[in-house]
Amino acid sequence: MPILLVNDARYNLRKPKDEAQLEEMVKEHSRQIFGQDSLYFDIKPELRSKANIGSKPDGFVIVFDEPVFYIVEDEIAEHGVHDHIVTQISKFNTAFKKTETRNKIVENIYNDIMNDPLKNHFVKSRKIDDLHKFLTDLLSAPPTVVIIIDDLQNQAKEAVDELPLKSSIVEFKTFGKGVGLDNHVHLICEPVEQDAHAKYGEKEKGFFCLICKKQDRVYEVGEINEHLMKKHDIDWDDQIIDGWTDKFEKKAEDYMSKKKISK
Repeated sequence: MPILLVNDARYNLRKPKDEAQLEEMVKEHSRQIFGQDSLYFDIKPELRSKANIGSKPDGFVIVFDEPVFYIVEDEIAEHGVHDHIVTQISKFNTAFKKTETRNKIVENIYNDIMNDPLKNHFVKSRKIDDLHKFLTDLLSAPPTVVIIIDDLQNQAKEAVDELPLKSSIVEFKTFGKGVGLDNHVHLICEPVEQDAHAKYGEKEKGFFCLICKKQDRVYEVGEINEHLMKKHDIDWDDQIIDGWTDKFEKKAEDYMSKKKISK
């Protein structure tokens, strides 16, 4: 079992007793994990798919200087995480495709900011003219999932490779001196990210495949999805494309329908 030595003082590994305890520590140290220009939202709206299958994320984070929207999922490694992560994030992905789901999240985050003086002041300092529009635009693109786990194991890394959303894993360990957590330190490891399969080029107004060795071809909407499916055997729902939006999704669906290609 690993230990930390700080000025000759011995700190022993302290495993969270459950995911609720891990979640509290993540909330407390969210700025250290996601950066000083981030806000953590401890809101848990139930996200439902078209099949009415519900799931609740552990939290949301917005980093305002990028900007980027994260769904946060906290996990205890010893509980066995592979199947749970894949199932949970797949539910998020399906539910997030619904406009109703995204609107619900926007309203929850907007109300949380407006009702919290500290968050409200933070957002105003970022010179955002229309907060509701900012949130709506931000959530029009697929989110990134951040899985925070107390012990990074191979099964968690393997799970990330199978996820339908861009994802990363952050290892969050706690070490304590003596009894309890009165005197403790945290070890936060760099995230292990799931790479995107393609990206949108704003200048080129088209998509580049990031898997092909030569990235000199620009694909139209729909073409990039067909390419990833046929050339790289990546199903539509498993494709991760940086810069993808609802507008692109609709055009891609029209493209696939005209060419009679099944998702």
